Amino acid sequence: MSEKAYQRQLAKETAQAEVHKLYVPQMFSHPKELSNGAPDSGGQDMWMLSNIPSECALALQGLKMEAIAQGETDGKGFISQFIENSLRTLKGINGFQVRMGESMYIASSSGAGKKIVKRPGVIGRNITNRNWQQKAESEGAEIEE
Repeated sequence: MSEKAYQRQLAKETAQAEVHKLYVPQMFSHPKELSNGAPDSGGQDMWMLSNIPSECALALQGLKMEAIAQGETDGKGFISQFIENSLRTLKGINGFQVRMGESMYIASSSGAGKKIVKRPGVIGRNITNRNWQQKAESEGAEIEE
């Protein structure tokens, strides 16, 4: 790689790191949390960002319909608050939110952090390490020819 190409790549990655430094910590935080509860902060579709088992999703949908039937349209009632808190909690169970953020960060940063597996030689591919390709694919590694 030439010095000019190296400098361009370095500048690009430095700029990307600056953007990620601001963006990644707030990637999955609710806008109300980031703005200290400002009423015009907007929102996120918490149903889509949560790692909800189907049994919980159906139960929470039933509760939401009950809240609407009771007139809780402003989101201030007990049932609405319970649903919102549940959805926010479900995002963090088993590190789902963090893993999702890490995956997005790694994918957007020009392959940095991806495992690279070299293709073995003829003997390795056919005798000693026959399942190398399946193993690499299961680990999400990139195969280098």
